[in-house]
Amino acid sequence: MVGTIDHLASNLSDNTELYEMSKAESDFDGLAAIEADPRKRQLFEALAQAADHQAGTWKKSLGTSTGDEAAF
Repeated sequence: MVGTIDHLASNLSDNTELYEMSKAESDFDGLAAIEADPRKRQLFEALAQAADHQAGTWKKSLGTSTGDEAAF
């Protein structure tokens, strides 16, 4: 499990850096290539789902149901 998390974190870091560089340089072809790569797209979607799930878990444990998502 830890190895998988480390692997995902490393891939996310690399892909985020690539995304940020492409965005900063207005490299629209690079951004389109990132989006078109099924592995990268799947990685970002899985991590977004995991983040949403974790945020929901934290809200439940804190008893937060005020709709103030800015804190998370």
